Amino acid sequence: MHSLYKSRFFRIVPLYVFTLVVISLVVFTSSKFNLQVSIPMLIKDYIKWGLFHGGSINGFTDTRKIIAGVDWTLKYEWFFYLCLPLISLCINKLKKVGIFLLIATTLILFFQPLYIFSFKTSYLIFFSIGGLASYLIKNYKPNFKITGKIASTINLLFIIIAMLYPNTLDIFHVFTIAIVFLLTLLGNDLFGIFTLRSSIILGEISYSIYLLHGVILYLLFTVAFPLEASSSLLSDFLLLMPLTSVAVVLISAATFLLIERPCMSIGKK
Repeated sequence: MHSLYKSRFFRIVPLYVFTLVVISLVVFTSSKFNLQVSIPMLIKDYIKWGLFHGGSINGFTDTRKIIAGVDWTLKYEWFFYLCLPLISLCINKLKKVGIFLLIATTLILFFQPLYIFSFKTSYLIFFSIGGLASYLIKNYKPNFKITGKIASTINLLFIIIAMLYPNTLDIFHVFTIAIVFLLTLLGNDLFGIFTLRSSIILGEISYSIYLLHGVILYLLFTVAFPLEASSSLLSDFLLLMPLTSVAVVLISAATFLLIERPCMSIGKK
């Protein structure tokens, strides 16, 4: 378990710290490096970010906009890691009964969610789906793969539904996401897209893309070249989209090579 925590720490935290440094530079540059809050309040701001709780830094109300608010998922990921010893104990001691209890608990917390600070228990159902799928694949080892155009069409259909369905996080939305996950886990490559070298590379740098895309967009269109959404044409955004996408991918590739990969190597030692 120690090696798991070590590997996850060096996988997630270094890039997060780098991102937080960039955010801090933007925040303090906007205030010309003057303190807008007391030292204890500033320390409290950084403690909240250290706990993946976000919020303003130095009184800068748009702090979380810099990162597009994507840091919110990390607290759920770390909660899952911290619960792993208990989950492992439950499964190893109680076997299938333990699995049933874990699934039943996440279902109860989905339909009757608890709100603890900014933590919402509804999201735990996704960990349950992933864990159950992994358990079934490893223990029952299906000797088939769901491939072919029909399966890829079905997978694509569920992806579109999941993206366009308006009532996010209701049971139908969770069901569509689960179907996409299971089809992909069972070997569906979405018309071969998932097996492309470019897709594999994007998968490897996906954490950098996820964490940095908001920062890059903010620096480009709020700091460097301010773009007013109300006065800009849709064609302007469509023209800029490919260029900004290339910028995000290139910068994310650089942070993967310079920060993520070296730190992951340390985490594996």
